[in-house]
Amino acid sequence: MSDIDTIQKKIRLLQRVKQGYRYRPKSTLPIAEIDLFERTYGLRLPQGYRDFIATVGNGDEGENCGLLSLEESVAEIGVILGHDVDLKKYFGLPFKPLHRWGELKDLPVPLSGLLPISRVDNCYQMLAVNGDDVGTLWFLNGETHQLAPTQWPGQPDKDANSDAGSAALTSMYGEGYGRRLEFLEWYNDWLDHSIAKLPKDVLRNAFDLIK
Repeated sequence: MSDIDTIQKKIRLLQRVKQGYRYRPKSTLPIAEIDLFERTYGLRLPQGYRDFIATVGNGDEGENCGLLSLEESVAEIGVILGHDVDLKKYFGLPFKPLHRWGELKDLPVPLSGLLPISRVDNCYQMLAVNGDDVGTLWFLNGETHQLAPTQWPGQPDKDANSDAGSAALTSMYGEGYGRRLEFLEWYNDWLDHSIAKLPKDVLRNAFDLIK
């Protein structure tokens, strides 16, 4: 079973057994529109994310949480940076990750090569779409303007911007935070996190409901 198949199965489970499930996928994005986006900005979307928006859903119905559509993600770039953006230049420049917690001013071009795919309040999950770390996720705190590799359950420790927090992250991931979460891994983990909250009596035979 592919990662996409597993994700679709878990989404069906949550839709079936979780009352008021808020993250139903939106309609998929036609391959022709994905191809046009890539030609327009001169990039290739990470394969896992590309497959997801083409076969699972182009974002979901969650409000102030969940997955943004590709269109919403692009629009959010200007919101984050606080000004109009030359998107061809933005996507054309590779993302160069920091090797420690740092502020956006430390980057040559703030956030170039990153696509915001999820937002909770003023914090974002950013997907690298250009550079050596293509396909990996980065957590952006929009209030402190700090950026770090995403770690489960979806954001760095609340004290990660302190010296102790930075040291803890370095200890966990090694210098440069060697471990990188990719999109499908992150989304699959997020689904597992939601499923784990279901009552045990529901979980016991839950997967039989969606075979």
